[in-house]
Amino acid sequence: MVMMMTDLSDFNAGVDHDEQNPEDKINRMLSNWLRHEDRRVYWDRKKTYGNGTFSVSTRRRPDLVVTGQQRNYAIEVKRGDQSSNVHDGAGQVFQYWRDLVDGDATYSVGGKTVEINAVLLATDYSPEGHLFHNWKKKDVMRSGRSDGAERAAKIGQIPQIEHATSETLIRMLHRFARDYDDTASVGIGGLLSSALDGDMANTDTAEPAALYYAMGGDRVQNWEYIPWYLND
Repeated sequence: MVMMMTDLSDFNAGVDHDEQNPEDKINRMLSNWLRHEDRRVYWDRKKTYGNGTFSVSTRRRPDLVVTGQQRNYAIEVKRGDQSSNVHDGAGQVFQYWRDLVDGDATYSVGGKTVEINAVLLATDYSPEGHLFHNWKKKDVMRSGRSDGAERAAKIGQIPQIEHATSETLIRMLHRFARDYDDTASVGIGGLLSSALDGDMANTDTAEPAALYYAMGGDRVQNWEYIPWYLND
């Protein structure tokens, strides 16, 4: 009797021994940036050079899940050197968000359900505080803000300054989500960094931060340092 051995990866399990591709390099960089003693980072698949994995009940799945004591985030990662990649990522983020809002997606780690507080779009430029490349001034930092944005920044609901194209994309995600379900408590937005805030405007030491909108949450606009203690 001949027994055929099947690689566990055929069943979305086991270890993927492929060489590190460009997207995985970004996943790895962001994972190292996000990981801290008070939070964990999980990948959608197991890699020899990766992290632990998460599960989700839908076929659609983001690249990373970040868990912490206060918030849990699902993150779609894209290369930011081509605008089309970032635009595609925004569409995927909206789909993941919709799956959560409709009750179709359940996330788990180690067999335990994880409540996702927000779905975020990230790129290799997230540590610099924006999503798109800035070649030929593609995603320039704004020189000023509206009166309403100034007030929101002063109370910590949005960063002190933003990059123009990234700001527009995140606001569009907010509009699409609001039109779909203006009572949803799950947030939608982007992974940026503390480089957008005053004295911490140093991309070498910038901390991860989430900017997202949750129409049915405690407040609509949310600007949260992912190292939670820095929000105090």
